[in-house]
This record gives sequence, C-alpha cells and structure tokens, in this order.
Amino acid sequence: ANKVRDSGRPRISVACLLAQSLPSGERYMMSYILQLGANTKMQLFYEGLDYRTRAPIRVGVDKGLVATVENLQVTSGTADSSRSPDDLPYICPGFIDLQVNGYAGIDYSGTGLGALPARGTDSAPGDRPDAPEGAVEMVVRAIAASGTTRHLATIITAPRERITTNCASIAAAVRTSTRVRTAVVGIHVEGPFISPVDGPRGAHDPKHLRNPDWNEFSAWQ
Repeated sequence: ANKVRDSGRPRISVACLLAQSLPSGERYMMSYILQLGANTKMQLFYEGLDYRTRAPIRVGVDKGLVATVENLQVTSGTADSSRSPDDLPYICPGFIDLQVNGYAGIDYSGTGLGALPARGTDSAPGDRPDAPEGAVEMVVRAIAASGTTRHLATIITAPRERITTNCASIAAAVRTSTRVRTAVVGIHVEGPFISPVDGPRGAHDPKHLRNPDWNEFSAWQ
C-alpha cells in the first residue's frame, strides 16, 4: 500500500485507498474519499503515478478534500518516497459508471430494495428510509472498491409499482445519506417503454413492456 502519514489523531477516519490489478500487470489506485468527521485533524498523503503523465506525485488530502498535489523526485532505488517508480501505483480520479444495475448482491430492480425500515447516514425525521442498513449506501460503499465513485442507479423493465417504489427508495437514500447523495448522480430507467419485438427488447421481460405513459413517468419523479 502507499505510504500514509498523519498529522494528528482523527475523531473519525473514513478515507481509504482502493487498488485493482489489471491483466497488464499494472496497478491502478483510486482514492475514494468519504466524509470525515467535522473535527478531524488528520492529513493523509498518497504517493503514486499520475495516470495521465506517469509522473510520480504525492496527493495530500485534508478533511476529505484533495488539498495538494506535489511532484515526487523519484529515481530507481532513490526517492523522497521509500519506493521506486516501478513499484508505485497509478493515482486517478474515481470512475463514473453510467449504468449500475446493482452490486454486492443488491439489485436496484429487486423486490426488497426499500421493504424494511432503516436509516441512512444522516437521515432526517419524516424521511422515508432506505432499505435495511441502507441498501443503496451498501452499493455505494462496495462499488468503491472497483474505483467507481459515482454512478447512475439503473432500474430495468418491471411492474409499474416496483419501478415507482424503487425510484422512491433510491431518492430517499439520496435525501438521507450524504455519501449516497455524492455517489448516486441520478436514476437510469431502462425500459419499460421499449419495443416488444424479439431482438430489440433484449433480455427485458415481455410481460412488463408497455406503451409510454406520461402519468407513470410522472410518478417516478
């Protein structure tokens, strides 16, 4: 892992580094910075290669935000880092995925997305809560391990009531969780207003395909 140094003792430490091995053997590292406690005094430093230039850099993170980006003077066997350039991972911004149907066993089109009461990270009284333990937030946390920091929650063709209910559950999670609000940038409804013809409809269940309905669309809002 990268060399990480701190300049104080945090009340809450929720920043993490995420690495992924690729077939080429190169390693990419994404820093997924979660919300830090209001009184956090920790400053973290991540060292790696700029994904655009392959130049060695050190990224400083203060209170959950990127504060500094500095060049590292690194040569094989000698560096102000303890590692050679060949050992350093890549550092890049988080990925944005335009279609996430679910993750970690949680299905955005599933029947139980908002079935039981629970609370998001900072839910407010009166808000309809997310699913148990915050199912949408669980997706956000789990998918971060792939380097994906933002995504469109995707719901596919399903019965009218389920699409409406699941849209409401995702929207509630966005309202009640700062982490979800940052990571889920919108809802992608794939179907149900598509062609029923085999081929164009793909894997969508023909039982639930239907003509465009303005009232149904309005219910998703």
